[in-house]
Amino acid sequence: HFKLDWHRYNVKQKLMDKDTVTEQEFEQTISELSSISGSDTSESEPEEDDEFSLKSSAHSFQPSVEESIQSSQVQRKERQLPKVYLINENNTVFSLFRTVFYSSKCLPEDDEEFVTKTLKCLHENVWVVLMTAGGHFAGAVFEGETVVAHKTFHRYTVRAKRGTAQGLRDSHQGSQPKSAGATLRRYNEAALIQEVQELLTTWSDHLLKCHKIFIRVPTYNQQMFFGGKQTLLCKSDPRIRTIPFATRRPTYKEVKRVHEQLTRIHILGNI
Repeated sequence: HFKLDWHRYNVKQKLMDKDTVTEQEFEQTISELSSISGSDTSESEPEEDDEFSLKSSAHSFQPSVEESIQSSQVQRKERQLPKVYLINENNTVFSLFRTVFYSSKCLPEDDEEFVTKTLKCLHENVWVVLMTAGGHFAGAVFEGETVVAHKTFHRYTVRAKRGTAQGLRDSHQGSQPKSAGATLRRYNEAALIQEVQELLTTWSDHLLKCHKIFIRVPTYNQQMFFGGKQTLLCKSDPRIRTIPFATRRPTYKEVKRVHEQLTRIHILGNI
């Protein structure tokens, strides 16, 4: 109920050290306001009252068309932030990464759809985490907190003292040096891609049945996950989400840390 006008009103009441009201009382007040809003009344002097009025506060929850449009735009921007903040029935504020609930390809249109996605997420605990960078690959399949499968690869693909992958250098320069080191790094990049794609093929059952797939892959190397003769992953798949925070070198330990961070609930206190 944390998105209901009734709840927002009670939050406002608490912040002002005022008494809260029941949902029925709030709805009754809204109905009274609606019934008199269309009638013409004579002008009268407003009553002076230092107490916070329920009716005036409730009326503030009936926005104009312009306010509704602005509110919708604000909510849409909020849905693009990395975290979502929720309030439970005990008025405890907590946060989780937004990408856990939905991908950027499937943003909820309204609060009701967001709540639906949130509740659905409670039963989706089979996740896959795939990471690659600098010649390293690490991946794992999780069912709840249990690691069902995991694998790591490493190949020499980064130019010494430069810190850039050979393929990235080639794409930027538009040429392919024929030195022994460059040739070896280029071969290793192709070999690593093949190894990862073969691994994903052996994980086909996991990939088909999992609820979410979290990835970290450089733009220039996305063919590792989305290429190959038997492509199992598709960029348009709503299950695929980008890891929403900075990560370290892809290792089995780092994959487990990423999963832990994604599933962690941060308690921020009460309001």
